[in-house]
Amino acid sequence: MPDFLPDRIRDIRPEVIVATNERNSPNYIDKLLVFPSILRAILDVRAAQITESMIIEETKALAALAREEVSPYVRRVLEDDDISFGSEYIISSIYDRRVMLYVATAVADRAVRDGITQTRSFIRERYEKYIKEISKNLC
Repeated sequence: MPDFLPDRIRDIRPEVIVATNERNSPNYIDKLLVFPSILRAILDVRAAQITESMIIEETKALAALAREEVSPYVRRVLEDDDISFGSEYIISSIYDRRVMLYVATAVADRAVRDGITQTRSFIRERYEKYIKEISKNLC
């Protein structure tokens, strides 16, 4: 049980935005959200390390995705037809098939720009197309 229950916090401060590792709470933060995508990217570009700038790009990618229209698939899985970016949805769902596209592309691109890869050529648009293709069957 968490030290602070989200509902109790909102009783005290209604304007607060709460993120938690509680699976049934809004804004559920889970390493499964990004870990597979980061690994995909570093393996694809053969990055020598994971840098702080790669993690910042991953965070920006997730923030951008959270602002996109929530997919019908995620709405069905979460059983919420009204879900959209806001205090109850500040981070994408682990069920969003686009996480791989947003995160892997951002991380791979940053790694290449940082010069820590063994990739001879990297074309972001081609990589996005590749990730779209392999992520079709996710979830």
